[in-house]
Amino acid sequence: MDTVGRAKVMKALTLCLLFGYLDYALEILEPLKHLFSEMEIAHISKIIKKVTLNQKLPSFRGRERLADFLLLLWKILRPTHGGWATKEQELGNL
Repeated sequence: MDTVGRAKVMKALTLCLLFGYLDYALEILEPLKHLFSEMEIAHISKIIKKVTLNQKLPSFRGRERLADFLLLLWKILRPTHGGWATKEQELGNL
């Protein structure tokens, strides 16, 4: 088996799962199934399905406060142009 090709496919699948592109992960895997055994394909598919089931964040007490905090943190850490303006300010959206 082509170990370099397998490694590249696994890296691509990992990135897809990390960023939530589950459908794209399946599209990548489908034509390259020949690089993996049937047991490996079953295991990879199981992982993708598990990630799909865990996509929804459960409702819990304090969720809104956590969302407000994360939004504030994003506003503090968002990229600027040399400290002058954010992309939204540059476009006149703020």
